[in-house]
Amino acid sequence: MPGEQPKNLFTPRALWRTCLRGASAKADEVSHPVGIREQVFVVFCLFSPIFYHASAPFQFVPYLRSMKYTLANICVGHLLILCCLLLSLSAAGQAWELKTQEEGIKVYTRPVENSAIKAIKVECTVEASLSQLTAVLLDIPASDEWVYATKYCRVQKMLSPNEFIYHSEIEVPWPVSNRDFIVRVKLEQDSAKTLTVSGENLPQYLNEQEGVVRILHTVSHWAATPRDNYVDIVFTLHVDPGGLIPAWLINLFATRGPLETFRNLRNQVKKPEYQDARFDFILE
Repeated sequence: MPGEQPKNLFTPRALWRTCLRGASAKADEVSHPVGIREQVFVVFCLFSPIFYHASAPFQFVPYLRSMKYTLANICVGHLLILCCLLLSLSAAGQAWELKTQEEGIKVYTRPVENSAIKAIKVECTVEASLSQLTAVLLDIPASDEWVYATKYCRVQKMLSPNEFIYHSEIEVPWPVSNRDFIVRVKLEQDSAKTLTVSGENLPQYLNEQEGVVRILHTVSHWAATPRDNYVDIVFTLHVDPGGLIPAWLINLFATRGPLETFRNLRNQVKKPEYQDARFDFILE
C-alpha cells in the first residue's frame, strides 16, 4: 500500500525463522521455502558490501538498504544465519564413516537428519550365485538361522513370487523388552542384473503383542550385484527401536549385529537346499 512501511525481513528474529524454514521445510509444506542457495545469498549480502551494491535488481534489496541495525543486532543475525546454514549443510552432505572392518565385511555409520540413531551401511562379498542369495532371502522362516538376534520370522502374506509381507521379533537382553516389526519386501532386478530388495515398514498391519515394543520406523535396502561366482552386496538400514533405550547405547553397539549377520549369511548360502535354486525373475 502507498506510504506503508515495508516489513523488516532481516531482523534477527525474522532471519532465524527464515533459516529454520529453509533448513527443514519441504517446498510443498510452506508458502515460501528458503533453500540452501537462498541462505548462502542472504549471508553473502550481509557480509559483502560489494555484493550488496551489485544486487540492486533483486526485489528485496530496498529492505536491505532500509535496515537500521545496531552492531549487536548485526552480530546476532550473522551468527544465527551461519549456525543454521552449517547445520543444514552438514545434515545434507554427511559422509559414511567406516566403523569396523572384519573378514572383508565393512560396516559404516552416519547421522540421520531428525534422528538420534545413526544409519548403517554394510559392504561385503558373498561366494554364491544371485539365485542362491535370493533363495536365502525368500526363506523367511529360516531367517533366525543367520539374522542376528532374530527370535522368529513369519510370512504374513505372499503378494507375488517376489513380494511379500513378513513379521519378525528381535530378542533383546533383559531388562529391555523384545522388539518386533512388520515389513513389506519387494525383490527386483535391473538391466545390469543388480538385485534390489526394498523394505516398507507396516507397523499397523498387526496388533501389538503384550510385552513387545513395536518398531515404528525402519528403512532397509539391499543392492546385490553378481560377479563371476560372487555377489557384491551393499546393505543400508536405519531403524529406531523405540522405547527407552538411549540412542548413544544403540549407536555404540550398532556394528555388532551387521557383522554377525553377514558372517552367518556367507555360511547360509552354502547350505544344500539353496544350491540349485532358480527363479523366473532372476537372470544370472
